[in-house]
Amino acid sequence: MIWSIRKSIENIGNYNINDWVASLKKGCLIYYAEANKLVIYSLSNLKVVSTRKIKCNNSFYYLDDNRLMINQDNKLYSSDFKLQKFEKICDTSEERISFLGDGFCIGRTSSRRPRISRNEIISTWNNQVLYRWDDDKQLIKWNEELHLFHTKFKGDLFALNLENNGLLWKIILDDGISGRRYIEYLDNDELIVQRYFKVDRNNLLRLDLNTGSILWELEHTFPYYNYDESTCKLYGLGGKTFEVINAETGERELQKELKENLHIASHLTYYDNGYLFFSGYRDTNVPVFGAVNVEDGKLVFTQEVEMVGEKSFRKGLDRPVVVGNRLYVRDSMKTLHVFEKEETKEQQYS
Repeated sequence: MIWSIRKSIENIGNYNINDWVASLKKGCLIYYAEANKLVIYSLSNLKVVSTRKIKCNNSFYYLDDNRLMINQDNKLYSSDFKLQKFEKICDTSEERISFLGDGFCIGRTSSRRPRISRNEIISTWNNQVLYRWDDDKQLIKWNEELHLFHTKFKGDLFALNLENNGLLWKIILDDGISGRRYIEYLDNDELIVQRYFKVDRNNLLRLDLNTGSILWELEHTFPYYNYDESTCKLYGLGGKTFEVINAETGERELQKELKENLHIASHLTYYDNGYLFFSGYRDTNVPVFGAVNVEDGKLVFTQEVEMVGEKSFRKGLDRPVVVGNRLYVRDSMKTLHVFEKEETKEQQYS
């Protein structure tokens, strides 16, 4: 694979990876150029479609089918992909609001001094508050069928039954982990979740979401994987070790060491069409992206990304995203590099 640079776009603010990928698949590049300035690019010509100033500095965007959802403090708005229409669809009496998807949002107020932690689940259809809590519960997933939580700084996981305000089930995963643990929802009411012991020591579990029972557990796994629904496989890459796990059985089907001197963080990987793409470093300080063939675990290519200044392990790349024949990767200086895949002679004449 050979990738040529098509365009570099500076000042790309932070983004939610799931909504970022969804926007790219819809043919749009959506980002905050400043804390309160939202920009939409057309990927067909890589030109700006529209920009809009947002009234607050902590706004985020979400995608909901063909709607763009934008929060401003404690109000949630719906807009089109040209930012011409702004319709308020939900608000909260709490300080902030976030869109959860599936017709729900969450209102939050929190502070350390005095200690406050208030939360409420709100329907986006009628702005009705469905559930409130002010303890250490932290929401993981909310839809019509599943209300999944864990306790802050603890390693428990539990599902609530709202009809009697009780537990459906609860399990203890570990002693707690700072930050987000890897979770993958499967179609048959099951879940892949991480059990954390210490740095670089994790297990994976498959759970039945109806009962909380453990279906399988696999030891010594990476903190992050990419799940391919069509093959029911988990693809992971950490350091320079690649592996494939059968998500149905929990069996590790392949584990292979890459031959280049690479260091790759497992969460900086992205699966597409038979390849696990990654960002990382070659020789400790050269920022590169590349790909592994998931069938045999062989390294397909690596490619350096030119960045201004001296090479350093502090200057790296975010997770690459591949859509069609383009690869998008942002560097640590907030410049997005847009690459296009070049056809080889073999591809041209095949």
